[in-house]
Amino acid sequence: MINKDPGKRHFYISIVKSILRFGACGYLYFGMYEGAALLLFSAEVLGVAEEI
Repeated sequence: MINKDPGKRHFYISIVKSILRFGACGYLYFGMYEGAALLLFSAEVLGVAEEI
């Protein structure tokens, strides 16, 4: 089986997902649960788009 190189697109999407998750942690720290949920949801949507 030959592994496919994910390339720069995969890297940049992963960086954006990490930034969204860090932001969600900040929202949780300050008790802003709706904002945290929105950021976590966005990160997951990007994760699915990344795999397609």
